Amino acid sequence: MKTKITEVCFGFIPPEQRSYSNENCRALNCDCPGFGCCPFYKSIAAHRADRAAANEKLRKLPVGKQMEIAQKYYFGEMPWRYEDENV
Repeated sequence: MKTKITEVCFGFIPPEQRSYSNENCRALNCDCPGFGCCPFYKSIAAHRADRAAANEKLRKLPVGKQMEIAQKYYFGEMPWRYEDENV
């Protein structure tokens, strides 16, 4: 059975979820070149593991630094303070 890009790449946007264009890649904001030749290809499992590791690092920072990062990059929210299975 042939593997589909939707089953393996975190960045692929299925047609029903595309908002305003035909672009189908979250990482590149363009058409998907295919996971065999894409420099940004990452499996869904690897993406989740990377996000979990980044969130763990953020949780270990002093609260003041966390607030600074939240204001600058996350509109004041701190999504790393809780584990989210949908990242």
